[in-house]
Amino acid sequence: KAGAIPPLVNFLESKEKYRQQCAVVALAILTRDSPANSKAAGSARAIDALMKHKDSPIPEARDEVAIIVRNIFMEDNDYRDQFVQKGGVSFFIKQLNAAGDSEPEAQVDAIHSLTLLMDVDGAGEINEDIVDQVQLDAIHNLTLLMDGAGEINE
Repeated sequence: KAGAIPPLVNFLESKEKYRQQCAVVALAILTRDSPANSKAAGSARAIDALMKHKDSPIPEARDEVAIIVRNIFMEDNDYRDQFVQKGGVSFFIKQLNAAGDSEPEAQVDAIHSLTLLMDVDGAGEINEDIVDQVQLDAIHNLTLLMDGAGEINE
């Protein structure tokens, strides 16, 4: 309630890398297990700012961004839609495929996040549009692994 989240979201837009990194770490801590802080981050337009860090050269930063956006979209379907529109499905697929860059927990988190993203309102009803996006991304990634003769590149 002290209002720390909007300034942290602003730090994500800073030209100073250390401020960006500190903001990611702080938002990860504040949104973890806190629906109120996750909603406050969503209200402060954190998804927009965080998605600018989805291609960070620091694997741990990408992992934290993935967790923060998941915490936010779990609190409101509007945030879920916003995340999907900003390329969230592709981001999670990329996290899943980044086995060499991240800890195995990051891939488990990506699977968990994709599952939560597809589940509408936690009621077990599947969002078919998101499933379609996941399938298209999976097909695209498979074609990147294949050579012209249909063999898997090693």
